[in-house]
Amino acid sequence: MITVEELRTLLSYEPTTGIFVWRTKRPGRQCGDEAGTPDSWGYIQIRLRGRRYAAHRLAWLYVHGEWPPSEIDHANGNPGDNRLVNLRPATKAQNNFNKRAPVTNKSGVKGVRWHTRHKKWVAEIRVNGKKKHLGCFDSLEKAAAAYRDEAIAHHGEFANTGNL
Repeated sequence: MITVEELRTLLSYEPTTGIFVWRTKRPGRQCGDEAGTPDSWGYIQIRLRGRRYAAHRLAWLYVHGEWPPSEIDHANGNPGDNRLVNLRPATKAQNNFNKRAPVTNKSGVKGVRWHTRHKKWVAEIRVNGKKKHLGCFDSLEKAAAAYRDEAIAHHGEFANTGNL
């Protein structure tokens, strides 16, 4: 693993923009060039000493002088936004609470699906690893509101309610 001293020698990080730039000339890169490329999920990856590192983890190391205790969550849900104000330590569960609705979700609202047989919107949430049924609703808006209220109550600041 790279140390904070090595990191600060190779790169500089601007906390207000979340951008790393090279301090040293590298093959195919000039001093001052932006470092990193997005992976298929949108996370910025930076190769240092033959190893790939997630830029959000490097940002934490750069600013705090130590590796993050566990996971780092992007508060706004954008994996490419590595501004320091957007990064916060999180457990795996908290990081999952902040995920968006999966692309397979046809309602477009996290925690809400259409029940074909009953012709109603169903709201569900995971609490402590168990699925909790929140009810069946005549409108998408009411089901979304039920999910939002429950997510805020159980997941707090990590509740992703951006699509509600």
